[in-house]
Amino acid sequence: AAFFPLPPQLSAELQAVGATKVAADTASQFALPVLVQLPASPWHLLGLHLYNSPTATPRERLLTIWRQMGPTVAARMARIVPAFSVGQGLARPPLWAIPLSKVRVT
Repeated sequence: AAFFPLPPQLSAELQAVGATKVAADTASQFALPVLVQLPASPWHLLGLHLYNSPTATPRERLLTIWRQMGPTVAARMARIVPAFSVGQGLARPPLWAIPLSKVRVT
C-alpha cells in the first residue's frame, strides 16, 4: 500500500525527462507494483522465518533470507504483474470509459 501514491510522482519525473504523458503513466503504473517487491520480499521472508524458526540466530536468519530472495522475488513479481500492473494500472482505466449501458452481462 505504500507505493500507491508513487506512480503519479514517477510519471511526472519521466515526463520531465522527455517521456510522453501516456508512456510515463503506463511505465510507472506497470513498473512500480513489480519493483516494490524488491524491498518488500525480505521483510516477508523475515516474518516467515521469525514465525517458523523462533530459535534461529540472526546469522541463520540472514543466510536463509539471502538464499530464498531470488526465487521469492521472482515469484512475487510474477504474481503481481497480472493483478496490480496489468489489471490495476493498464486495463482498468480504459474499461472504466465504457458506459455500463453498453456492457451486457449474460
